[in-house]
Amino acid sequence: MLALGTAVLVVLAMQQPPTPEQAGTGVTPLTATPRTPQTEPPVTAPAERSLVFIGDEHLDEWAPAAGRELAADVRVESGVTLLEEPTVADVLTGAPPDVVVLSVGTADVAWADDFQFGLTEAVDAVQSAWPDAHLVLMQPAWTDPGDLEAEKNEITEQVAAAQGATYLDANATATDFVAAWNAAGL
Repeated sequence: MLALGTAVLVVLAMQQPPTPEQAGTGVTPLTATPRTPQTEPPVTAPAERSLVFIGDEHLDEWAPAAGRELAADVRVESGVTLLEEPTVADVLTGAPPDVVVLSVGTADVAWADDFQFGLTEAVDAVQSAWPDAHLVLMQPAWTDPGDLEAEKNEITEQVAAAQGATYLDANATATDFVAAWNAAGL
């Protein structure tokens, strides 16, 4: 190692110094390699609104994805029925959300009169617990509604109109929900 260092010094000492005319020639300018900016993890914008989905078990399948697509904080309360434990009133806890989406009717009540009573009670409970929340009622999640199911759809739409809520005629999928949400101007 010492021999190599000595050899380099001898070679440098033997070189002729450049004349003023040669100054800078033969010198390759050092160009900095452009630095690639380090990719920062994306800053997640705060959610624009908070949504609470309340209703049947099908909400677990699609509501979280719909909330992400809407850039919303989402809480899902599934397995909720209109007249049996747990009811809608049982899950109205915590900070009030901006929007409550109620999607019930597929798993609990058999008769249209009971359904209308239970739905009206649920809407009253939501409006009492969270009066500033916007209420959205979804059609029950039927794939092929028969007469009773079609009647429950009509009741849901009528209760929404009577209670000042928004009615969404959407299938129980994130894509359909978000499309109906946007079409309603929410």
